[in-house]
Amino acid sequence: MEAFLAHAQPGPSDSTKATLGCAFAAVVSHQKHKLTVAFAGAGVHNLGTDAYEILTGLGDENLGAWLSETVKHDDQFRASDMSAKERGYDKTDLEGLSVASAMPDDLVDLAEAAETALYY
Repeated sequence: MEAFLAHAQPGPSDSTKATLGCAFAAVVSHQKHKLTVAFAGAGVHNLGTDAYEILTGLGDENLGAWLSETVKHDDQFRASDMSAKERGYDKTDLEGLSVASAMPDDLVDLAEAAETALYY
């Protein structure tokens, strides 16, 4: 079992990249690898209810469908604390989404611990 990090930076304005990153995460999760999905930059908007429910990329399923697949396998979700604050999310918002906040040094630690890291 390999450890993967999927680092998602594109937000709802780039729906195809956002959903592709989450599609990759769902496949990794389905294959029962250890997975951490980290959202940073505009990617934190993908955790908002609107994006989660309606965001669809070209040729991809809905973002929420992909993320729901990873939730089934008890994977970890992290959101950049600084990116979230700058975009109007606070810790209460993140806790409600079962997403832990992460500082830049946490994201570096996650990348070091992963055997494979993919950045979207």
